[in-house]
Amino acid sequence: MELNLQFNNMKSLLLTQDMFPVLEKLHLSYNNIPVSHLINLKHLRNLQFLDLSANDLMTLPDDLSFLSSVEDFNISS
Repeated sequence: MELNLQFNNMKSLLLTQDMFPVLEKLHLSYNNIPVSHLINLKHLRNLQFLDLSANDLMTLPDDLSFLSSVEDFNISS
């Protein structure tokens, strides 16, 4: 399953457990998602592709182990 939320001016990323149990690809580029909300990606256990490009992320969380299933990760600016 794929979800494209590019160019939505999103300022938050609030996910709950079992919200998208089969999601494999998530496109979040060109939004304004704060780095503090990335921890919520831990609920996407089957995620393999994640595009966070153009979100003006200046830092990343110290621990990204919750993204262990992600094989393709884009954070370019």
